[in-house]
Amino acid sequence: MLIVDSTVTDVNGKMLDGNGDGVSGDSYVLHFSTVAQDLGGPIVTQTFPDSISSSGSFDVEGVVTVLFDELVNSATINHNNVILKTGATAISKDMQLKTIGNQSILNIKTQQALLNNTQYSLTLKQNITDVIGNPMPSDQEIIFTTSDLSYSQKATIDDFSTTGNWWQPENSGSTEGIIDSGTSSGYTSMYYLPASPANGFFIQYQWNPSATSKLIREYLSGGAPRNIIFDTSYTLQAYVWGDGSRNKFRFAIDEGDGTNWPNHEVSKWIEIDWYGWRLVEWNLKDPTTVDSWAGLGNGILDYPKYRIDSFQMTDAPGSSLYGRIYFDNIRLVKKSIVSGIESDQQTLPNDFVLYQNYPNPFNPSTKIRYTIPAVGTSLMKFVQLKVFDVLGNEVATLVNEYKPTGKYEMEFQSSVDGRQLASGVYYYQLKAGDPSTSPGQSFIQTKKMILVK
Repeated sequence: MLIVDSTVTDVNGKMLDGNGDGVSGDSYVLHFSTVAQDLGGPIVTQTFPDSISSSGSFDVEGVVTVLFDELVNSATINHNNVILKTGATAISKDMQLKTIGNQSILNIKTQQALLNNTQYSLTLKQNITDVIGNPMPSDQEIIFTTSDLSYSQKATIDDFSTTGNWWQPENSGSTEGIIDSGTSSGYTSMYYLPASPANGFFIQYQWNPSATSKLIREYLSGGAPRNIIFDTSYTLQAYVWGDGSRNKFRFAIDEGDGTNWPNHEVSKWIEIDWYGWRLVEWNLKDPTTVDSWAGLGNGILDYPKYRIDSFQMTDAPGSSLYGRIYFDNIRLVKKSIVSGIESDQQTLPNDFVLYQNYPNPFNPSTKIRYTIPAVGTSLMKFVQLKVFDVLGNEVATLVNEYKPTGKYEMEFQSSVDGRQLASGVYYYQLKAGDPSTSPGQSFIQTKKMILVK
């Protein structure tokens, strides 16, 4: 309790009116209570993936998220206190610590893709503290298993490293139900995907609570990303920083023949029920993932060519009226099940081998097999598998990452980035290992294949 005595006067000698009744001569009394002393350290309230529901489904290029119940000391978020491992092997990683309200959120991503169908552990050491030095109650371990799918092709549409042709939301005639002064979009160097260039893109939104229909169309009007044409053999991906608002997000694409684009098609709505970075995707081969947009398409991907139209948002019952989400690395990918390290060490290959593709000649696809042996001191080798035309021009990169010892099979399609290859002779080349290391640890081999019509 704080008391200001009634004898206190102003500069004119008039006594204090402490209770505000218009009559001077009474004290002012302030009653207040302090909060309990903070003696507890940060507690993990949410992780992605977790040790139960995400087991076996975590994407090999996904982002690990840890949400704490309070602000943590950024100096204690370091590689000694945050440890990612598979078995006894520590994995190199990038980390970002951000703030949401009065909570800290940690995002973790590796530079190289994780191994498919492999168990990992993330350990958060007790040495992680809050901002006044209270440590976590104990070490915490999160165990998860990656998906059995690895990437066979990746093509970037926009990594937001340069300014492009994304409109402000209100400039699209399809946008409705927003408050213009609270809605905008743009580029940022503050929020970006870990282990990637330091650039991202944001949509800040504020819904008009009295509007009956609400839609934000973040339209791509032109430029190089707009000119990337693809077909339904791809999966469309984007990394999305969620604000936990329970609003909804979806992809929108144009469809046509490559010259005329008469229709729009959209993915199913995805509820933004997460915090931090999350890899979101639309498998264009799966007809159950297609929705419809106000009669602008038929809900079927039945044209040969596609290109990006927009990102879109809408509200949902109980969702926040305002917030901000971020995007990074919109891309097209293909995935395949790839065999990794054999469980029996005696079955590990002893030599690098690049096999002849099958079938050959081929149309529209062919399989390319290769093996990575257990030579040198490490089971991991950096592998590049590329396809070239007869002039030596690179046509496609099928593999460009570290791979464990094992036997692999990749599929090559005659349609690359939405472009149909001409019939004729092509070459595929495997590079593996490091040429600077001792003999037997590097490998280069090229083979010929024929595409027919």
